[in-house]
Amino acid sequence: MSYNRCATTVEEQLNILKSRGLKVMNDNFALKALQQIGYFRFKGYCLPYYYEKDLFKQEITFEQIHKNYRFDERLRLLTFQIIEHVEVELKSVISGEFAMQNGPLGHYESSNFNNTDYHVNWMNRFEQLVSQSSKRRELYTEHYITNYQSTFPVWVATEISDFGSISRFYKNLDSKLKNKISKGYYNISGDYLANWIYVLSITRNVCAHNGRVYDRELAIDAKWHKEDFNINRRRIFATIYICKKICLDTLYYEMFKKNLNILVEMYQDCIDLKAVGFPSNWRKILEIDN
Repeated sequence: MSYNRCATTVEEQLNILKSRGLKVMNDNFALKALQQIGYFRFKGYCLPYYYEKDLFKQEITFEQIHKNYRFDERLRLLTFQIIEHVEVELKSVISGEFAMQNGPLGHYESSNFNNTDYHVNWMNRFEQLVSQSSKRRELYTEHYITNYQSTFPVWVATEISDFGSISRFYKNLDSKLKNKISKGYYNISGDYLANWIYVLSITRNVCAHNGRVYDRELAIDAKWHKEDFNINRRRIFATIYICKKICLDTLYYEMFKKNLNILVEMYQDCIDLKAVGFPSNWRKILEIDN
């Protein structure tokens, strides 16, 4: 099927929304919003408000959907911040424990990992990341390329690595080291931590690329213990809960939680917390365990 639709002006786009039953309280506001956000992006936030294809539920306003958009934007940025913080912690913990067991250059040896093929794939990706880092003129990358013939100790390798690579690196560790890290720092099994890191890496990519997190299912189920079964495994709250469980900096986490409370209170009249997986007792769930 070939695409044959014409481009439309923001005025025409607003009229299309009106023709579908969307109420607009202020045309000037709506036109500026469409210009700033983009019609295609805005339409994604309209989906929960249709009662059938291209027909809005009664009394739904442009301004209501726009507030939904702003909540999503701010929740995404707030979540990205806590994931980034946890990512840095994980890189430090994993590289430090790995170096103590296998030496600073142990990540070059397939024998230190469960699956040789996975390690080869990880090394290939690492070489790509080194090249990208060098093109960005990262000083520490240039230092090791120039002075150490492109040999990077593991703590530098993890700094160069993206979160997806960290996820694959940890998952491929031998079970003994994997469990030493997970139980020693986070009081969970290695398999659970591997899953949680993967969930965080997936969510981080969604956030980093301006993806919608409101009313969205993630691409992977989070693993829960029995006491956590009431938490939706694929909504953004699952990511937030994982950050609560493994963020080592309690002061940073408390600051994040405070900002999250403020955000929810600011938009609580125009959002459905179930759409982001927040259970009714979410505030209690996010309290730090004693």
